[in-house]
Amino acid sequence: MNTPLTNASSLQQPRFGLLARLLVVVLLLAIETLLISGLIQSPALNALTGAAKLTHDIQHWVFRFAIAYAGSFAILLYLRGSGNASVSAMADDTPLSILWLLVHVALLAPFALLSSLLYGGGTVPFAQLSVGWHACGFAAAMALFAGIAPLRVWVDAFRQTGALPFYAS
Repeated sequence: MNTPLTNASSLQQPRFGLLARLLVVVLLLAIETLLISGLIQSPALNALTGAAKLTHDIQHWVFRFAIAYAGSFAILLYLRGSGNASVSAMADDTPLSILWLLVHVALLAPFALLSSLLYGGGTVPFAQLSVGWHACGFAAAMALFAGIAPLRVWVDAFRQTGALPFYAS
């Protein structure tokens, strides 16, 4: 009995759509946030005053907004129905960028160090630490998004969702 051999090119590649990629981003950022939060949670946070307290409070409110925004956007995208398939399918043929994902991971070390120094009362002025911390965090987030999908995919997805991002806010 002869069984036909399948050609490797005829095998379907696993599909990793944009919505699945977004889920990976959310999960990674949530895990990283929990791990790094352990570095900065201390009784000294309750005694913060001035710019340090303001920065800490703003970060917490922005994080809460991001969670509420992501939930609102997901609900609106779900309610949109058939439009989801085209948004999710946009990234199917786009490979992950291992280089950008490695850049993201590499940026986590200085981000964690700056996180511990930011509220630990070190010798570096708070303003300099804060600027470095925010720049490093932003660069790490952008590297993660670049690793998950190229900018072209994110722009196309934003265009296809229409006004949903604005309604979610």
